[in-house]
Amino acid sequence: MKKSFLILTVLVLTSFSYASEYKVDPVHSGVGFQIRHFVSKVNGEFREYQSTFNFDEKNLKSSNVSFTVDTKSIDTRNEKRDEHLRSADFFDVEKFSTASFHSKKITSSGKNKYKLAGDFT
Repeated sequence: MKKSFLILTVLVLTSFSYASEYKVDPVHSGVGFQIRHFVSKVNGEFREYQSTFNFDEKNLKSSNVSFTVDTKSIDTRNEKRDEHLRSADFFDVEKFSTASFHSKKITSSGKNKYKLAGDFT
């Protein structure tokens, strides 16, 4: 049975008074996840990724987020498990070398908090 994974991107946005395009700096950011495995939790990350976003808090309709991870770069600090995650049982990295999210809608959900809706492939 195939399992679905949800990749969450957390972008900390401060108040901007104009629209700008930003590229996420991999030196100062990361893509991590945690999954339950029996009674413990397993931490992991994707080491290779790219993300850009345009943000205008005055006009959220013009704002967007684009995010892509290289699925081969999964790292749970256990090579045997990582190879299994790269297999057709999970990510099938030979067919699907990337996982991407592209926002379609950004809405405010409180002071300096936003919800993203979009396509995850």
